[in-house]
Amino acid sequence: MNINSFIAKKKYMLKYSIILFIILSSVFILIYSIFQYNIMNLKKEEIEKNENRVIALKKNILTQEIDSVISDILFLSDSFRLYISDETAYQDLAKQWKIFCDRKKIYDQIRYIDISGNESIRINYSDKGSYIVDKSELQNKKDRYYFEDSINLKRKQIYISKLDLNVENNKIEQPLKPMMRLSTPVFDT
Repeated sequence: MNINSFIAKKKYMLKYSIILFIILSSVFILIYSIFQYNIMNLKKEEIEKNENRVIALKKNILTQEIDSVISDILFLSDSFRLYISDETAYQDLAKQWKIFCDRKKIYDQIRYIDISGNESIRINYSDKGSYIVDKSELQNKKDRYYFEDSINLKRKQIYISKLDLNVENNKIEQPLKPMMRLSTPVFDT
């Protein structure tokens, strides 16, 4: 065998070995890429399923909490109707609402606002517990959007405000305190 023929065969083998390597590598990379793509899609689907479960769970919890608050508002409205004919009974009602607020520990304020927009009863809640606001500190709320949006509701309709910052005596309360207001009208019959 001569050297030229040996070198030619070696070049031929090297050339086809490289081509075979490139083809096999390409097939391997293609199969690996498809495999990884499928794994990523499965992980993505699993994450989406988990997120949808979390959203559904939080939606149920939020719905239950809002239902509970709506029930509380209707209870407070009904309890007020029992006292509506007796102005002196407002003090007794305020005491009951204070106890209610202390037990619930979720309401920043509970108040009765009359048809003119004047607060007749207001219970404030703080870290130290709830307290009845003195009559001299009660305010008129007739120009507040939540009063205007609530005053024309029908019996047992509930108004739920957008989330905003609390304003007391024309100043934004500090530290900032995001609020959501829920209200219902009170009817005497």
